Amino acid sequence: MLSHLEHADEFLLQGWALHEDQPEGAVSVDIHINSRFIARVPAATFRGDLKQHGYGSGYHAFFFNPLDYLTARSNSIQVVEASSGQLLADGARTVETELATNRDSYRRARVRSQLRWLNAAAAPAPP
Repeated sequence: MLSHLEHADEFLLQGWALHEDQPEGAVSVDIHINSRFIARVPAATFRGDLKQHGYGSGYHAFFFNPLDYLTARSNSIQVVEASSGQLLADGARTVETELATNRDSYRRARVRSQLRWLNAAAAPAPP
């Protein structure tokens, strides 16, 4: 499996995954936060840079907003390929946040996060 968890913070988990022997096959990733299964996310979003670098069709990216699932100041994140349980490259991270213990800051950050996702969805794809 080729994979990478490229970014992990309180608002975004971002990366990609594909099977070398089936580069056009569907891959999903499981997200675990603080040793708890949170979500299964398809790695099926197009990224031109993946295609340009020879990673199949380029439809291998995933994005996930973990904000609602962070329960402590320091949160353990693990992203694994769903069918095998194999940890993605750099798939184990620690995300620090004060939002889990400060609910007013959390509510404000949640609104900022939602606006960020809306703006990202409306933005043109990178070349």
